[in-house]
Amino acid sequence: MDQLKAYCADKGYTYIDQVKDLDDFYGTWKDCKKGKSKKLERIKGFVRFRLKRKWLTENIAEDLKAPPKTSELNAKSPTSRRRSGEGRSASARHSVCDRKSAAGRMRSVTAAGAA
Repeated sequence: MDQLKAYCADKGYTYIDQVKDLDDFYGTWKDCKKGKSKKLERIKGFVRFRLKRKWLTENIAEDLKAPPKTSELNAKSPTSRRRSGEGRSASARHSVCDRKSAAGRMRSVTAAGAA
């Protein structure tokens, strides 16, 4: 809310009902996508609160859209490629599989010895 106060002071607004459009304010945010989405939800909640109490006559935040999710922008993120082994050499993928299967064999041997 401090950013909104500063924005309103910079524009010379004294009351929230003087703000007719939040597009300019939204455009000043330097946050990451997740940060922008969270901040946008807080702003929309702030506006809804004021609408319910009839302190605003129109929803000045309804046209603002959250930034697209990372999964919508790039279907395969670097982490999903790492998990699947994509981008690794065949020998690197096999050594990971070998380590996983060896660990599984060790667990089953240890469990059998404990019984």
